[in-house]
Amino acid sequence: IAGWAAHGVCLIDFGRSIDLELYPPDHVFASKCLTETFECIEAREGRPWRHSIDLFAACACAHVMLHGEYIQLQQHGDGRWRPKLQLKRYWQVELWRKLFDTLLDAKVDAPHPNVGEIIHEIRTYFDGSPAARKSLKEALRSQYASLKESPTF
Repeated sequence: IAGWAAHGVCLIDFGRSIDLELYPPDHVFASKCLTETFECIEAREGRPWRHSIDLFAACACAHVMLHGEYIQLQQHGDGRWRPKLQLKRYWQVELWRKLFDTLLDAKVDAPHPNVGEIIHEIRTYFDGSPAARKSLKEALRSQYASLKESPTF
């Protein structure tokens, strides 16, 4: 196995999962999660959602990997939601801002955002930067080590 197939993160928590194949393509949901840090914007606001919960989860994972803590959001004057914690200037700000802006503000009645394009941009950045790859590997090792020390691991 080579390239990105030999790397990566495996997300395994399917505590709230829905098989969308069982519903019509235009079906939306309106439930809430009782833990705000794991709840998409639509659910927080009592609006219907479909893919928003998955897109929010991707943002939440990226946020934890970048900052080492759960995502907290704030709504800006332009109506857009963004993480409260600022991105560090050496973190490829435009790349991560695009991820958060695109995925956090995806609307249920709009076309699904092009997640593949964002993934491609992130992979291209890491493929072109050995220092960034090394830093990512070290951060993942550190997070894994702290998880192993956790009593719930």
